[in-house]
Amino acid sequence: MAALTVGNGLQSEIDLGPLIHRRAVEKAAAIVDDAISKGATMIGGDQSQAPGENFFMPVLLTGVTPHMKVWREENFAPVAGITAYSTDDEVIEMANDTEYGLAAYIYTHDIRRIWKLMRALEYGMVSVNSVKMTGPPVPFGGVKQSGLGREGGATGIDEYLETKYYCLGALGSVSGS
Repeated sequence: MAALTVGNGLQSEIDLGPLIHRRAVEKAAAIVDDAISKGATMIGGDQSQAPGENFFMPVLLTGVTPHMKVWREENFAPVAGITAYSTDDEVIEMANDTEYGLAAYIYTHDIRRIWKLMRALEYGMVSVNSVKMTGPPVPFGGVKQSGLGREGGATGIDEYLETKYYCLGALGSVSGS
């Protein structure tokens, strides 16, 4: 987390730019404070190093539990929570235990685990071994309370189209008049 450079997102050497507004910074801080007050441990996140009022320094929280806001709320901030698990089935159950479902991330090189996890995770987008999964050709969007439909990519245009289906049968037996 400490290796990430926070600053003007228009500069190529910057990893993380500002949040959208001050309320987003306050929400991120509240999520972190809630987790710490309920037993999580914070790694990184020295907010005194933030380069401006709309910036939030990256935070890693360990020991996260389902009773914490970081588990339950979409934060759209550089706040990552980690919790231990024993089996793939357990982690699938924990990951799906949310009303949200925008994006999930898997880190493994075991192709069987990758397919099992990708299929089982209830998220609109799943990325394997990468955090950079969006871009113009990607159908961006989530499931559950994280959205309906997609924007971008070939499927993004579907929201603007009306599909009309035609089924023509037994045309050879109809006389032309």
